Amino acid sequence: MTGRRRSVVAYGADVRKWRRQGRREVAQAIQKHVTVMGAMGTANRLVGYLASVASASVFYLVWFVVRLELTRPHGRVSVLFDIGFAIFFWLFGGMGAALVLMALPWYLAVRGYGRLQCFGLTYFSLIGAATALVIGCGTSSLSPKPLWIEDQTFLEGFVIAAERQGVCLLLTGLVFGITFWLVTSHPPNLPDVGKDRGYLGNG
Repeated sequence: MTGRRRSVVAYGADVRKWRRQGRREVAQAIQKHVTVMGAMGTANRLVGYLASVASASVFYLVWFVVRLELTRPHGRVSVLFDIGFAIFFWLFGGMGAALVLMALPWYLAVRGYGRLQCFGLTYFSLIGAATALVIGCGTSSLSPKPLWIEDQTFLEGFVIAAERQGVCLLLTGLVFGITFWLVTSHPPNLPDVGKDRGYLGNG
C-alpha cells in the first residue's frame, strides 16, 4: 500500500508539473502571437500610409493638370509641360511637405480610432480631409514665393491658400483617408495559437 501510495503521489506531482509547463508554453505562444500581430499591424498601417500618400499625390497632380487645361487657352503648351509644372508645384508649393507632416496627426488619429465606435470609412475620410486642408494651407503659406508676389503674413497666406486650393485639398485628404481605410481594413490572417503550438487542439 505504501509503494502504491507513493506512486500515486508521484504521478500527481508529474501531472501538476506537466500542467504548469503546458500553461507556460501556451502563455509564451500567446505572447508571441500578440507580438507578431502587433508587428504586422504596424507594417499594415505603414503600407496604408504610404499608399495614401501615393494616391493623394496622384489625385492632386491630376486635379492641378485638369485645372490648368480648363482655365488656359488651348494649344499654348503641351500636357507634359503641365504635368511637369504640377510636379514642381507639388514639391515646392507645400503639398508634398503637407503629406509628410500629416504623419504625426495621422498616427494620433489611428490611435484614437480604436477608442471610438464609428464607421472607419467615414472617420478616416473626414480626418483626412480636415488634416489635409489645415496642414496643406499652412505649408502653402510657408512655401517659397516668387519675387513679384508681395510679402504676406502666415494668416494671409493661409486664407489665400484656402480660397484657391480649399476644394482640392479637401478632396485630396478625402482620397488619402479612403485609401488608408481600404488598405488597412483587411489585415492579414494569422494562424491559430493553439494549433500552432499543439496545446489547444487535439495535440
